[in-house]
Amino acid sequence: MSTEQDLLNRVLAAVGALPGVLAWRNNTGALRDANGRMVRFGARGSADVFVIAAGRFVGIECKHGRGRQSEDQKRWQRACEAAGGVYVLAYDVETALAAVRDALASTEPLVPLASIRRAVDPASLTGWDAW
Repeated sequence: MSTEQDLLNRVLAAVGALPGVLAWRNNTGALRDANGRMVRFGARGSADVFVIAAGRFVGIECKHGRGRQSEDQKRWQRACEAAGGVYVLAYDVETALAAVRDALASTEPLVPLASIRRAVDPASLTGWDAW
């Protein structure tokens, strides 16, 4: 039986095999360090796979079966798209590959950082201090 983790692994392998693409697993969560302190990592709701293709960002959220986005994932999708990135909700490898191939083939200009800062409301990105 296939799982969301299986899909994620297949997406990473397929997308990562494309020439000119940098793809990696984006982990989020929390753990206790050696001193017992809680350490959080990753941005809550961010996509499972981050991709850079031809200078463009693609975030891929992998879902299996009837899996649905959480509210945090929907917020992150809106922020990603407002910042000029591409976000795809992938229930199969083909959907993820199509989004990355589209980014590779795109002739649209890259979005300047100044316009990203104007498009994204920092208050809506609680805990994302980089903005």
